[in-house]
This record gives sequence, C-alpha cells and structure tokens, in this order.
Amino acid sequence: SSLFRNLSITDSKIGICPENLLSVVQLLDNSLYVDLCIDSIDKITIRSDDLKYETYAIDPKYIRNADIGNKEWSENSVCAKVTGANLFRGLNLADKIATHCKLEFCPNDSSIVLSASGDTDNLKEYVPVDDMHININRPEENAFMKINNHYPLDYLCEIHELIPDTATVDLSLKQSLLTISYPIVHNVGNICFTLAESINPQDP
Repeated sequence: SSLFRNLSITDSKIGICPENLLSVVQLLDNSLYVDLCIDSIDKITIRSDDLKYETYAIDPKYIRNADIGNKEWSENSVCAKVTGANLFRGLNLADKIATHCKLEFCPNDSSIVLSASGDTDNLKEYVPVDDMHININRPEENAFMKINNHYPLDYLCEIHELIPDTATVDLSLKQSLLTISYPIVHNVGNICFTLAESINPQDP
C-alpha cells in the first residue's frame, strides 16, 4: 500500500521542537493515516480521527549553529557511511562509564573510533564504515591525520535509539558539528540530527 494517500510538498526549511513532536506521534494509531500540514504562516497541524495538535514552526535562524573548536582546523570536514546495525553498538555502555565520548574519524583504517573513560572503566569501540571521505586544510598531512572531537553521550544515545538497524547512516563532521542523517519512507524523506561538540570535556 502507498505510504501517502495524498502528497504535495515544496522545498522549504523549518525548525521544530522534536520532543513535543515525538510525544504527539506516540499518541497516534500507527495503523491509520494522519494528516500533516504546514501552512503559509508555518503553522504545523497534525490531525487524526481522535486527535488534533497545532504548533508553530521555529525560524531556522533562531536555532543555534555552534562553531566550537580549534579555528586552525575549522576547514576540516569528513563524511562517512555506516550501516545502522554497526553504528555505535557500545554507546549505552559508554553512557554508563562517562558523560562524554571522543569520536575519531580514521580514513586509513576505514573506521570511526568511539572512546569513553570514567573513574574506573574505559571503553574503545571500532566502528567499520562503508565509505569515508576526508578534507583538511593541510593536504600533505591527509594520509596521517585523524579528526576527533568530543560529544555528550546522553544526546548521542537518544539519537542512536531512533536509527533503524537497516538504515544507511551518513555521518559528517564540519566545524566541530556532528551531523547524523538517514533516509526514511523509501528515500522520500530524510531525518537529520546536528550535535555540537562538548565544551572543555575531559579527554577520554
């Protein structure tokens, strides 16, 4: 059966409060069609047979776009593709050990390394990637360079829980912002999360 009874969309970018939206989704009957509308004044309406929820979109310019990290390496960027089932399987354990983790993008090993350290425990997980591209502002050091940053584990765990095992996940890192995205409904849509680097974390 079709995923959409009717579909009419135009290219646009809006901000939403994900916690509120997910709370509404949890109330819906997943066997029924749901009306989702965004009007000309960016009012979002979600309507089912027994529920109607209205809210207003957030102007993207008011959503924080952090630029945290060493300015010397601000042009660094890296992107990788990972199967959802292979993505950070040790994340929940890392969250029990520490509050932050370090992610290392290692092009020579075709892997992403997640490291977490606590008072008594240490964890290091090697995540195999299907594809990785890296760009740094010192090309002569590209073969030897590892890009690494620190991120809060509580947010990473919440994002990880939403990613299907079968999804092909794109991870990209640019100007210390980690972006995690994956396609939905047969590539009709795309879910994208952006996470800023932790400020002055203890290095695991």
